[in-house]
Amino acid sequence: MTGPLVKYMMIGELPEDEKQARKIIFQSEYHILKEGVLYRVRKNQNRKSQLLFGISECKVLPQCLVMDILKSYHGFAHQGIQKMIGIISSEFWFENLYGIIKKFVGACPGCVKGKK
Repeated sequence: MTGPLVKYMMIGELPEDEKQARKIIFQSEYHILKEGVLYRVRKNQNRKSQLLFGISECKVLPQCLVMDILKSYHGFAHQGIQKMIGIISSEFWFENLYGIIKKFVGACPGCVKGKK
C-alpha cells in the first residue's frame, strides 16, 4: 500500500481534500523516488562543507518501522539524545524525528540512570 505522497509522485494523483492536496504538493518538493524508495532531500546548511556535501538523501522510514530502528540503533550504546539524532538522521527521516527520539531516549532507564 502506498501513501498519498508516493501516489502523487508516481502517478500525479492528489486527494480530493484541498488542504491535504496542498500539503502533499509542498512535501513533494523535499522528496524524490528512486527505484520505488522514497527519500527526503535536504540541503547541507554548513557553508564550509556545502560544496562537497551539497545535498543529502535519507530514506523515509514508514511509521511501522520507526520503533524497530530506534531500538536497533539505541541497543548498541546509550549515547544520548543528540548523538542518537545525528546517527539516525544521517540515514533516515520520519515525521517528528527529533521529538520521537527525545521521548524514546528519555524513557530509557539506562540513559536516565546514566544522566544522574
